[in-house]
Amino acid sequence: MTGDTTAPALGPDASRPGGFRRRWGWICAGAAGVTLIAGAVTVAVLNSTVFTPEAVVERYLDAVREGDGATAFGLAQARFADAEAPGENPDGLSTALLDGEALVSTLTGVEDLQVTEVSADESDLAGTDEADDADAVVRVSFTVDGAKHHSDFGVNRTGRDWLVFPRWSMQEVALQEVVLEPSGLPENAAADAPVAEVNEVPVPLTGRDAESQSRFAVLPPAVVTAEYEGSFVASVSPGRAVVENTGAAAGEDAEQAHRLALTLGATEALTAEIQRQISEHLTFCTDQKVLQPTGCPMRYWTSNRVTPDSIEWSIPEDPKIYLEHENDASQIRIAGVDAVARITLEEIDLVTGEARTVEVDLPFELQAELTVTPERVVVSPDLS
Repeated sequence: MTGDTTAPALGPDASRPGGFRRRWGWICAGAAGVTLIAGAVTVAVLNSTVFTPEAVVERYLDAVREGDGATAFGLAQARFADAEAPGENPDGLSTALLDGEALVSTLTGVEDLQVTEVSADESDLAGTDEADDADAVVRVSFTVDGAKHHSDFGVNRTGRDWLVFPRWSMQEVALQEVVLEPSGLPENAAADAPVAEVNEVPVPLTGRDAESQSRFAVLPPAVVTAEYEGSFVASVSPGRAVVENTGAAAGEDAEQAHRLALTLGATEALTAEIQRQISEHLTFCTDQKVLQPTGCPMRYWTSNRVTPDSIEWSIPEDPKIYLEHENDASQIRIAGVDAVARITLEEIDLVTGEARTVEVDLPFELQAELTVTPERVVVSPDLS
């Protein structure tokens, strides 16, 4: 049995030997070229966005935000002054702010944080060994309460990953020192063992451990705040230190330490307690049914006979108490107390024998000594 068959149409190259193979080769070469171009573009993009000097500093800041002290410490190659071995703390600074929630809190109050590369010449490291040795300088800019701040970090290229991606590492970052300096503590404050909070870390203000626990190692940049809240003495406002990277290590130069001033003053409760104790003393005076109450500033003189049971003392208005201090709890004193005592009594005229009721207002001044601690107030009236 026979039949007609139709051969498939052939392209112009098909009739030539190897035409199909050549055509397939061009397709493969084109695909490889596109792949190479795409790969080159990908590498360029990653090198400009991920594998950059700024990226390693960003990772460092992320570790601080997460409270991962070990990672932040490692990325920063952090060092103490005079340390001969990694992690050595020869100056005995408190490390309470280098990990966990306390580390996270060091970025509380830091706003508008930006990470950019700057030239070594315009950086704070200009003219230092760090700048000379750095392959790049990264600036961390930020604001605190609207004021602008920045910290500069040297960064070095330390190799490549997968042959095409540059590896960057931070130069050694000097841990900064923050020193808590309270002022205005009353003379006898140690009796109450007052404890302040530095970024929510308890810190004694007096006693044997106060000095050693009041010096902190801090990873820059940071904001360190201090507060104290006693019943009668408290911080006038939170103390605050903005910590930038000065380049000097903690303990390396005392002049480079960041001062965290904490001024202590009287609370409103102190005035109320002084008023209460003075009123209590005056009540002791007004309870006495005599013309000259013992240990009291009020006196009444008369030449007439007085019926003792008729004597009634009272203080019709709250005394005016004058305190002297300038937001400094250690200098508070009672400058004086002005008050009015009212006496009501029955007098009998010695000549006529006539009895009459007398009411007299007698202004007086009271002097008193004041002893204040954060949790105790003692008013000692002058009884002379």
